[in-house]
Amino acid sequence: MSMQCLRETLDAREFETRLVALRNTRRHLDATDLAEIDAMRSRIDEIDEIGRAITRTLGDNDIASCSASNVETALLAVERYAQERKEQYDNTTKNDGSIDAWGWDPDCDSEDSMSWRVTIRIVPASPKCMTTTAQQTVGKTWRELEAHNIDWEGCVPVVVREGNCFRVVEIVDCDLLPIDDHVPVFINTDGSIDIGEFDEGEGFCTPENDYDAWMPKDQADNLAELKARALSRQEDQT
Repeated sequence: MSMQCLRETLDAREFETRLVALRNTRRHLDATDLAEIDAMRSRIDEIDEIGRAITRTLGDNDIASCSASNVETALLAVERYAQERKEQYDNTTKNDGSIDAWGWDPDCDSEDSMSWRVTIRIVPASPKCMTTTAQQTVGKTWRELEAHNIDWEGCVPVVVREGNCFRVVEIVDCDLLPIDDHVPVFINTDGSIDIGEFDEGEGFCTPENDYDAWMPKDQADNLAELKARALSRQEDQT
């Protein structure tokens, strides 16, 4: 059982059945897997909605109108709908990029005897940040996590500097702060850091509103010193 088994079905109930079976194998699903599962669910939902839109117009000689996030999903929806009804189908792309599709009974002599027709507008979905749990950040670089919506779950990340990047090596419960020989830091986009302050009297702090992570004090001090030297050189040059 693998992710491939999920990719091979467009049936919502079958998808969820296979997902349960996959989870029962205790296979680890990382952030990328979870994001793909979410995308596959969204695609199946779109396909089902297109099918429902067509069904609502059956017998009325109306042209169904709906939308899809991409051309591939629109064409899959048309193909699946026709297959379920055991009908022939065809489609064309309009000047505005929308898909015009129609189906007819294979026993009819002519394609002119359409049993349904649909216009599917292509409306790209807005990009969504991938949701990641705190434990799933371990081993990831800070840059890799930029596109993720992280649920820190009352924890804070511990990072170390590796070359030109910061890597999460541990997750610590906020109730256990402060961490010996570590300091809270802000990680700037240019790769520098600012050392923060931790006040036990204020209760635990979270990355969302106080700092990005905790870091070994010796590494943080070295990076802060390098930043100070760089700023000093810039001031001397001006």
